[in-house]
Amino acid sequence: SGINESDLTKGFVLADASAPVRVVTKIKAQLQIIELPEERPVLTSGYKAVMHVHVAAEECEILKLYESMSMTDRKKKEKNPRFVRENSVVTCSIALARPTSVDAFT
Repeated sequence: SGINESDLTKGFVLADASAPVRVVTKIKAQLQIIELPEERPVLTSGYKAVMHVHVAAEECEILKLYESMSMTDRKKKEKNPRFVRENSVVTCSIALARPTSVDAFT
């Protein structure tokens, strides 16, 4: 109540006032690295990018790499890698520039 349709825009999340949507500034995620720019062909801690979550586009920074593996041979895992290249799967922590609502996936 008290909100008009004109007050809402793409990307807004409506929730009950007694149970607001949880927002985060840091997440742990598993990413598939398909393509990296030629000028920086490796992903390391400190890598800055833009992450697209639903309709939000948020600046982010890779904080730590926990585990990586090749997309072709998913059995060979490396713990605490210093970097990853294209065609890798990496588990890492990511800091978001602004609080963002994301879905938990386990």
